[in-house]
Amino acid sequence: MGRNSAETNVTDGGLGFQLGARLLLLESYLDHTRFGEGASVTRGVLGLRGGFGSQSLRLVLRGGLGVLEEKGGALSGRSPLVPERQGGVARVGVALETRVAPMLLAGFGIDGERFVLRDPGGPGYITGNDVFASLKLMFEVGI
Repeated sequence: MGRNSAETNVTDGGLGFQLGARLLLLESYLDHTRFGEGASVTRGVLGLRGGFGSQSLRLVLRGGLGVLEEKGGALSGRSPLVPERQGGVARVGVALETRVAPMLLAGFGIDGERFVLRDPGGPGYITGNDVFASLKLMFEVGI
């Protein structure tokens, strides 16, 4: 099997959503980000999350493993000719969150990931790293 390293210098912003659930320290979420021109990334992640601080301001640390799907070369180099690719992902992140209303939080986060994508057009796989910042608006419902 051949090994390739994804060499992307993508600095374009993306717009997306994250939908998830937490039970104590366990967290699961679906994350979708669209970059335009048919490029997008969808991730499903299961991991651990810990929040430290007060009700009004907290530091959140998290990490997890999951699967991802890339369309249009969003991670491996943008091109409409790039096939859809699936693979695995390991993620870590840190965020600062503040409560702006009883069930509404706003935050800023930095996440990093390492991914491995199967290359359907070749004999091997593509690996790469990604680091990104995000602004978050979250609805929190406790049961």
